[in-house]
Amino acid sequence: MAYTDRNYKTKTALKIDFAAGKQISTYQPGGMFESKTEGKIALEGPHYPAPHSWYSEATIKDGAIVTLEGKTAEQVRIALEKAEAKKAEAKKAAKKAAK
Repeated sequence: MAYTDRNYKTKTALKIDFAAGKQISTYQPGGMFESKTEGKIALEGPHYPAPHSWYSEATIKDGAIVTLEGKTAEQVRIALEKAEAKKAEAKKAAKKAAK
């Protein structure tokens, strides 16, 4: 399991930065094993000593994430936008039902 260079408290925060095009590097904590710079890796967060509350898979190239859970940054951005629109619609429907 690898960590990201920034200590993301949630997977959503990681996805937001990835979708925004920020370069996110990864590393192997503890120094016991060499960090991968190419290929598929498993991610976890937040960093120790906090309990890990999210896990993900990424593909890295030159040490930076190029796909997250099999999706490009653009695909993640679109999925986040759809999720936000769905939340807004549900909130609007709940507000209307409460009247």
